[in-house]
Parts: sequence; structure tokens; C-alpha cells
Amino acid sequence: MNEVVSPTLDLHEAVGPALTLEPSDLGRMMLASGTPMALGMFCTLAVLSMAVLVPISKMATGNPEDTWARIFGEVMQGVGDAADNIELPVAAQAPEAPDAAGSDPFAVATLSPLKGTYCMDYMPGGTNPRAVKAFGQLVWNKLNKELQEIADERLEVCTPFERVNDEVVSAGGCAKSQCGTNDVNFYLNQQGLTAVDYRVNGECRYAAEDGFTQIQLMCR
Repeated sequence: MNEVVSPTLDLHEAVGPALTLEPSDLGRMMLASGTPMALGMFCTLAVLSMAVLVPISKMATGNPEDTWARIFGEVMQGVGDAADNIELPVAAQAPEAPDAAGSDPFAVATLSPLKGTYCMDYMPGGTNPRAVKAFGQLVWNKLNKELQEIADERLEVCTPFERVNDEVVSAGGCAKSQCGTNDVNFYLNQQGLTAVDYRVNGECRYAAEDGFTQIQLMCR
């Protein structure tokens, strides 16, 4: 590979579409279920039935105005009690999204073997077989020979794999007494896509796998 300021790891990894969950609309569910219409019909029938079935004898004695007032009160109380006993459908609630703040990207199974490991653990021939396997598959085997040599030269002083943000983890190193001048950093996101940035005599360059979207982390 010819060394350029911004080389790219073009591995054509496909990225799946995002899923969007929308909360249920209670208003639409009630209209679709016919509940408002049924409630209205029930109330109307209750009023008519109670008005007709009230014993006529109530009107035979006493003040007619008082009788009608009492009948009206009884009818309205019955309608209110009937309405209170009607159970409305409960809209299904979308599951709450987990709080992303402070989440651990190492919770992803492919990244978990690398958590807290140093270069002597994860590099080829390292002391941690699980970390060696994960790093080889996710990072090392994707680099061309030139990038492997550049990285190897800069892993004399190492930093462990740590969380950068909710999506990305990173580790790296530098040549002895040359940190900030000749160093290298590996980046992995939760999709298993990788990127590398490195400095040659202070000039920062980077290579990113196709689909790695967190380019803003490079060369900071």
C-alpha cells in the first residue's frame, strides 16, 4: 500500500438498516375499535329505558315538577354508573429505549475479550488467546502488511482497550520516548468495523474500514 494522508480499508462490509419503533396511538385504536360509538349508543338506550320504565305511579302523587326532577336525577346517575363500568382498551406501549448514557460497548460479545487488554495480550503471539483471536479477526488481519509494520513499530509503550464512547472502543501505543510523534491507535465500533490512525514524525494519517462512521475520532 502506498502511504497516503487518508488511506481507506475498503472491505465493502454491508451495514443493515436501522429499525424505528413508534408508540401506539391510543386515539386511533379507540376509533378503530368502535368504542366511542358503542358508549354513545349505550348511554342513549339507558336514558330511554329508564325514562320509560319509571313507574307511572310516581307521577300520580305529589308535585309533578318534583317527580320529573327526581326521575331525571335517577336517570343521570344510572348513566354515570354505567359509563364508569365500561373498560376502555389500553394502548400497547412501545418498550422503553435503554438509557444510552454510560453504556458499555464491551457488552457486545465480539468486543468483550478485548476489554482492558494491552498489546502484549492481544497482538499475534500474545498472552491472552481470546484477545489474540478477537484482535486478529477484527483488526490485525484487515490491515495490509505496510500498516502492520507501522503499527508494530509503535507498540513499544501500550495503552489498553478502553471505552471511547457508547459505540467505540480503542487501544494503541507509541515508540519509546516518541509518544505524540510516532504512535498508533486502533478503533473498533459495536458493528466490528475498524479504523487505525498513526503518526509519522508528528504527521497524523488514518485508515478506516468501509462503513466505519466515527471518523471524527481520528487524529485528535
